[in-house]
Parts: sequence; C-alpha cells; structure tokens
Amino acid sequence: MSVADQYHETLGLRPGASEQEIVQAYKVPYDQCLRSYVGYLLAFFVSCLMTGAPIVLAEDKTNELQVRALSGIPEDLLIIYGTGASHAERGRTTYRISADGKATCEKTRRSGATVTRQLKQYKLTKEELKLIIKKINDVHFFNLKEHYSNPKIRDGSSSYIRVTMQKQSHSVGVLNTSIDEFSEIANLINTIIGKKKPTMSK
Repeated sequence: MSVADQYHETLGLRPGASEQEIVQAYKVPYDQCLRSYVGYLLAFFVSCLMTGAPIVLAEDKTNELQVRALSGIPEDLLIIYGTGASHAERGRTTYRISADGKATCEKTRRSGATVTRQLKQYKLTKEELKLIIKKINDVHFFNLKEHYSNPKIRDGSSSYIRVTMQKQSHSVGVLNTSIDEFSEIANLINTIIGKKKPTMSK
C-alpha cells in the first residue's frame, strides 16, 4: 500500500475512491483548520477591543521602520548627553533622545545620602532630529577620541555624549576642558530642548 493510500485510509476513504470523494475528504480537515484560524483571529481582535490594547501587526512595525529610514532618521538612533560638575553634589543633567523623537531630561542632585531627581519628557520633530544628526555628521563625531581632559584642573566639569546610529556606537568624554566639535552637538541639544515645553514632568 502506498503512502497516499495509507493516508487516505486515515481519512476513512475506501480503496479506489473516486476523485470527488478524495477532494471532499481533504476539504473537511482543511475547513476545520480554517475555522479554527478564523476563530483565533476573531477572539484576538475582540480581546484587543475590550481591553483597549493597541492592535499592532508585524507589517505595521516594518512599515514604520521603513518610513523612519526614508525620512533620514536611522531606526536605531539613540543619543545620550550627560553634563555637570565633577562632584555630584552640584548636580548633573542627562538627556536621552531616541529615533521616535522622544526625549527625556533628568536632573539629579546629591545632598549627603539624599539624591533628588527631576524628570521631564519632550517630543522632538523629525526636522529637529535631522538637525542633530547633521551636526553629528558635520563634526565627524565618530572620529573623535573617546577621552579629552585637562590634567591641570582637578575640580571642574565633566560631560559625555554617546551616539548610536546605523549600527555604530561611539562615546566621547570631556573632563575639565572644551572641545569645539563636542560643544557644537551639546549646544544644539540644549538649544532645541530648551525651547520646548515638556509633555510630562515629575
């Protein structure tokens, strides 16, 4: 008995069954499978509507990334800029900017064992993100050294910028000195966020 005949037998087909009988036998499990799949999708959408959960399909995410790439904004863009006094007691500020335009500004200050934090969130436009990306490219940020410092100064300021985009990451730290290329990026971030109203503050 062939493999096909053995399978036909599991479907309840007699040897020498007609073509119409074979088609009908195959159609039943197919219809059952189809009904189960449709039922699953229906239950999924009903659940999302009842709970208020967003319905996000894989294709939607792919399209979002494609649109972001076409807009000139790398999908993996992440910029972190921290600055402040060398001593935490005097306070530090850290900015975090991602490809979707979300930006946070966290200010921390330490007094003895107590640390106070203030967090604000902002929303940057595509044009503002492009300005920062252009500045990063114009000053050749990825070619800068990782550390710059002035050993003659012991008590001053420290800053760093870390950029991830197009599958590359690079960090530059500046201690008690000034680097023009670094300052141009830092000043642009300060200027853009400084003109915006926070979407959330706590």
